[in-house]
Amino acid sequence: MATFFTGWDWNGDGKNDWGISLHAKVNEQGFFHFLTLAGAFVVSPDNKYFFFNPETMKPLINSEGHLRALEHYAKFLPTGPKEAISWTLGQGWNLFLSGTAVLEPTWGDLPTFAQEKDKSKVRGKIGAAPIPGTGEAFDPISGQMAEVTILIRSAIRTAEAGTA
Repeated sequence: MATFFTGWDWNGDGKNDWGISLHAKVNEQGFFHFLTLAGAFVVSPDNKYFFFNPETMKPLINSEGHLRALEHYAKFLPTGPKEAISWTLGQGWNLFLSGTAVLEPTWGDLPTFAQEKDKSKVRGKIGAAPIPGTGEAFDPISGQMAEVTILIRSAIRTAEAGTA
């Protein structure tokens, strides 16, 4: 979706717009948003470890799951301004609030700011969605990526069966 909205004037202001607004400055909030994305690639019903295996103290940050999450994150970079790699949280939010970026992967504070009449051009025009995920996660026991049973699918089947 970010790719679709990048490079054309979808908001009618005469300037090309962006698909995503990131805030990826080192030692700032962007690291935590990467962790949110990476969780789907690393944590699963069979693996609760993220940074290291507490039994062996083996680091997991360089696992296949973390690497795939970083590759996934890197795909977003061309769909936003190149300066976003050095932006703080507020700078990323400002691009979204200005109405020139469709997506802003962040936590719950931004929708509150989006409703402020004097600071937001997206007031009344936003929504929320789960962070993109994956159907497989890294299993540190086997050292391989493994298929993940997505819990939402299970909940939907339970609801459809009328047993919820």
